[in-house]
Amino acid sequence: MKNFLFLFIATAVLVACSPKVTETETADAMSAEAATGKSVFSQKCKKCHDLPVVDSYSKEKWDKILPVMSEKAKLIESERGQVEVYINWELEH
Repeated sequence: MKNFLFLFIATAVLVACSPKVTETETADAMSAEAATGKSVFSQKCKKCHDLPVVDSYSKEKWDKILPVMSEKAKLIESERGQVEVYINWELEH
């Protein structure tokens, strides 16, 4: 019983002393627009081919790929922008 009480108190102290970080406080948190872009990328791009690993290509290469693939996938302008935000986020992280 003493071991249980010690373990409980030790756990409570560790939890209470740990820093509180929310998703919005982390620099790496994906924005809502990037998250939507990831969803569009996942849903629309995989209809025709396997999803590419974003960081397999440079920003310059994506700047050439995205317009062509956006047209083929029939993305509307807002979807294309969201995918671009997602790709840029992935390349930065």
